[in-house]
Amino acid sequence: MQKNDSMLWRPIAGGQADFASDITHRYVFLEGGWSSGKTWIGARKLLCLHLLNAFDEKGNPTGCPSAIIAPTYQAAKDYCIPALQEAMDQAHWSYEFREAGSLDRGRFGAPGIIVQTLGRPRKPSVILIRTADAPEHITGWEVGAAWGDEPSRWPESVDPKYDPFTQLLGRIRHPGARLQQLLFTYTNEGTRTRIYREAHSSSLAVAVYRARTADNAVVAEFARAMREKLTAELADQYLEGAAIDVAGRRVYPYFSSEKHVDASVEFDPHLPLAMMWDFNSNPGMHMLLGQWNQESDMFSIFHEFFEPRLDLRRILTDLFPRWIQNLPQPPTEVHCFGDASGRNRLTGHNESNWDYVKQGLDLLGLNYRIRVPAANPFIEERVNAFNAAMLDLSGNVHCKLHPRCPRLIMDLETMTRSNDGALDKSDVSLSHASDAVGYAVWYVRPIRKPQLLTGQINV
Repeated sequence: MQKNDSMLWRPIAGGQADFASDITHRYVFLEGGWSSGKTWIGARKLLCLHLLNAFDEKGNPTGCPSAIIAPTYQAAKDYCIPALQEAMDQAHWSYEFREAGSLDRGRFGAPGIIVQTLGRPRKPSVILIRTADAPEHITGWEVGAAWGDEPSRWPESVDPKYDPFTQLLGRIRHPGARLQQLLFTYTNEGTRTRIYREAHSSSLAVAVYRARTADNAVVAEFARAMREKLTAELADQYLEGAAIDVAGRRVYPYFSSEKHVDASVEFDPHLPLAMMWDFNSNPGMHMLLGQWNQESDMFSIFHEFFEPRLDLRRILTDLFPRWIQNLPQPPTEVHCFGDASGRNRLTGHNESNWDYVKQGLDLLGLNYRIRVPAANPFIEERVNAFNAAMLDLSGNVHCKLHPRCPRLIMDLETMTRSNDGALDKSDVSLSHASDAVGYAVWYVRPIRKPQLLTGQINV
């Protein structure tokens, strides 16, 4: 690294700096708020360890690899890999990201990064890229250092073969490593996650550091905006790095009939109509109608369609057309929200659920937009967005619903969490209406917009 670039790697004082400088513990955890620079420092600390392990005490290359574990491959491409590439560019390292094929003459499978600056043709320097949603690939290799990003969102399994955390523990054992260390950077998602238990009640020799969003001066405006949106509990978790214990509690604790149920909520012909879907066969499909008024920052829900064994065809050819006919004027545009898995083709058909929705709206002659992400948001992101819309930190309500939406009201009043903190869906009659609306609220009023944010650069 050139001298004038070394300042680009300086960590933020506090938890981020303490995490970066820890070379004592084998397991080092950094809990942090959103945009506190967790990924930024995780990438740089891993590269420092990778450099240390690349050569022995005599300066000979060791061929010792490192690894990163992201929740999904898309998350790796969106966050972890760019953070590594940015850091290597600043260090003026030569490298090659290989998405397919093999690494180290077939010794490892791609994806991974070959760091030409630190390796030799016969002993290449490799950083493996693996994901927690494919734990079967976190096996068969050994590294000196590894970085697990957002492990609070990793799947868990009682079978060690399919538990990514367990598999990763066994990979930190390369004999050529001068320092073996396993790093974790994450925002907490409650106290019942595996990573929280390991960090705070584990027999492992761990060090846990805390980075606050407010520590990163670069994102001061982001932190201010989030405090206006979040509830007090969510602000503590997502801005301060703490963890909420939600086991056994209501999923939507901020909902109250007095604040959120309003018989005056009706269709506004000047706003697009929101059509919200949950494609569920048991006990039947759910579709709700509402609108998002961006100017007043209010989401309204005023009609729901449900009956036992209700299917897509009946909604599109009977119930919804009759509702449209009773309007004084049709909507100027329909915005469709719902489950991204609705894009999957139905068994025995060439069409998907969303294809049928499009066909139904075409037959009615309505202008529409399918506002569905490529993949569903994490459940907690969707639930948190809904809760924040119901009541923000200032006590403002941003969501109202008509009393003719009884199934949605039942969800919001009665849904609870199981002992592990997950949504309790043992009652098949619950969750579908709130899921449908939650997709829409998350899409138009997310707590935060997905973006790549780096840590503070101190100059």
